[in-house]
Amino acid sequence: MIDRCRSKTFISGLSYEVGEPQRIDSLRNCVDNDLLDMFRKQGLRDFCASGDSASSLAARSLSKTIACSNRSCGDIDLLLICSETLDPREKGGMELLSYMEAAGLEAVPTVALSMNSCGNLMPAFKFARNAIESEGLQNIAIVSTDCAYERTRVAHMQLGILSDGAASCIVSGESDEAQFEILGEGQATNQKVLHLTWPDQKAAGLQFVVNGVRKAVEKAYHDAMLTRNDVDFLFCPNIRSDSNEFLSRFLRIERKRSYHEGLATYSHVYSSDCLINLVHSKLWRSKNSQNDGQTLLCLMMGSHSWGAMILRSK
Repeated sequence: MIDRCRSKTFISGLSYEVGEPQRIDSLRNCVDNDLLDMFRKQGLRDFCASGDSASSLAARSLSKTIACSNRSCGDIDLLLICSETLDPREKGGMELLSYMEAAGLEAVPTVALSMNSCGNLMPAFKFARNAIESEGLQNIAIVSTDCAYERTRVAHMQLGILSDGAASCIVSGESDEAQFEILGEGQATNQKVLHLTWPDQKAAGLQFVVNGVRKAVEKAYHDAMLTRNDVDFLFCPNIRSDSNEFLSRFLRIERKRSYHEGLATYSHVYSSDCLINLVHSKLWRSKNSQNDGQTLLCLMMGSHSWGAMILRSK
């Protein structure tokens, strides 16, 4: 049973670091030409490739977040690291800890979250929100960071092209410097979808996605005590234009109210898409809404994990 008197939680310090832009045509040596042609038709143009590690990208993004949130390292109570490609037990994890020490975060308790593929941010937000409400923590830093290898740029089920990047923010019980308030969240998962073959079982895979997105969005609406009619804008992952159009129709939110401006520029930056798009959509949102406090439905989706979060801009 959801507590209907939840404490208010806010997001501030939205920042990101991505690799250098590369044309998707540069992947011709490892991606089939017909597949690249399909991606271009679906709105993809560039992806981001970094010579730096996921650890380095995460550290730089976190430094930006702390600086622009008007907080110090000493104000951070907990650090949540979300990654599908960074193993905290291996070299990359130790490298990240070294970067954290250099940034002044060596005394901050750290938790690594994984196993949700490109949906890793959703459990991080749930974790942070609950920790603030139940444990009295005030400022929780979240960073999502991932890098792909050249021959693993194509996402699961050929849904898009993966980019290298990190994104970060602070979830807080304090409204100072807040950019958004978290109104509700929901998550669903079903690992059976991982056993399907693509494209042979495409229909079955889409049914898993539909059921997962429906369940996550319904939970988020219930948590926020809102309905579809209260939503001003929809934010989908940067996957493909047909995916975004499908989600818009399925959720019954007009396509013109769905943000897709980041798709051609960034492609799919794993679970960082949501935060990157929130940063870059500020002008777009102001042009498309007269409301001071806009209500946003943000989807965070992996191959087998689907999350929804409802925000109100400050």
